[in-house]
Amino acid sequence: MFSTLKFMAASVIVGLFGGLLLNGILAVQQDGETTPAAESASPIPTGMEILTLSTRPFGQIGLLATGDDELWVVDAQGVRHVEDGTWTDELDWTTQAPGSNFVWSDLALGPDGTVWVAGPDGVAYRDGERWEFIDGRSAGAVTVDATGTVWAARTRKSGRCLVWTIRDVNGAWVREDIDGCPLQRAALKSLAVDGDGTVWLGGEGGFGPGGLVRYANGEWEAIEGIGDTEVYGSIVLGTDSEGAVWVLSQQNLGTKNVERVTYGPMARFDGDDVSIVELPKGASGWERGLLGPDGMPWTSSERGPARFDGQTWQFPYEDAAIPWMQVGAVASDGSVYGVTSGPGSAIDIVRYPASSE
Repeated sequence: MFSTLKFMAASVIVGLFGGLLLNGILAVQQDGETTPAAESASPIPTGMEILTLSTRPFGQIGLLATGDDELWVVDAQGVRHVEDGTWTDELDWTTQAPGSNFVWSDLALGPDGTVWVAGPDGVAYRDGERWEFIDGRSAGAVTVDATGTVWAARTRKSGRCLVWTIRDVNGAWVREDIDGCPLQRAALKSLAVDGDGTVWLGGEGGFGPGGLVRYANGEWEAIEGIGDTEVYGSIVLGTDSEGAVWVLSQQNLGTKNVERVTYGPMARFDGDDVSIVELPKGASGWERGLLGPDGMPWTSSERGPARFDGQTWQFPYEDAAIPWMQVGAVASDGSVYGVTSGPGSAIDIVRYPASSE
């Protein structure tokens, strides 16, 4: 069963389709080594770092920062890991991923610090020096709740969403499908579980509302509006330290047959209490938003990575703003990773140092 719900106010995986050509920043990845590069006319100041994925295509990629200098990257080809400036190939998918309209890979950090991945080959976790697959069904999103239950989801070819759980039962991983997901006509973008155990899914695509749904107590709800905003699509950013979920909404301002997509506002769902946060002026939104380690949201903007401090938007890297760059991850030390296109077919991951560096 499911119902539709429109919230009124009670008091935002990376897609690359354009970007800035970057050359000669402080450090460039070459053959597994991080080597100094000549200074550039780019507005990026001395002290910035750039990591180049020279073998990766454009498309959907996901980032997960698990340490001050440790980053995981997943895309349509597999998983890579960078630590202290050195890249390693961790996992190559053996199944070809579908088209770029679908998110077919995801990274998540479990409550015990374990790294999880979802992709064309299924769902796996990092066990020491190897990946352990617990389910072979292709998945596009994954998260792990406080009880250790793994939630996975993907968009079917029909456009409908498939959701399932994977639990460890007496040493064996058991899958259970959660039927009735009302997310339809929408490519799955995100998945999260809030502090009450409610499961949230966001997607985009199709015409009309229906890009945000949640599942609790055996029932689905389709959230069609936030305040006066019709939710055409959404990105579920994650759960903050108080167990509330943050969502970056997406609107379609076009006509019946022509899409004209814009992002915003953000909303914080704490049970049935909803707080709405307008995006900063010049925010690109652009397929991306996230929660930092402190539970506060970040998004992309013309003034660089933007962080909401609970009252206003802050722009700590305004002097180093890069057009069309998307915020990809925030490390525990406060450094920020942004993603943009690089030379040729490369993808550049720019590391903004923490304000204390």
